[in-house]
Amino acid sequence: MKLAAESKANVEKQRLEFDKEKWSSETNGQSIHSQEALERDRLAFEKSKWEKEREDRRSELNEEKRFHVLSSLIEKGRSAEEAEAFLNLL
Repeated sequence: MKLAAESKANVEKQRLEFDKEKWSSETNGQSIHSQEALERDRLAFEKSKWEKEREDRRSELNEEKRFHVLSSLIEKGRSAEEAEAFLNLL
């Protein structure tokens, strides 16, 4: 979860830097073509941001599932080593 929060903060920082650069270039009288290119870049950035967030959520869910399986196996009397070995088989 901490990794996801750090990743989210990093992505937001990059977004702010991107927006700053975009507005700076727009105020310098960039052509419409350049503005369209910036918009395409922004959309590509947003897509990669969403993909990264989705991957982070998927990773967190997998870790939670792994924890629950380990806990369940240990509660049923298996040792931690046996539980880990079982998870490695999956």
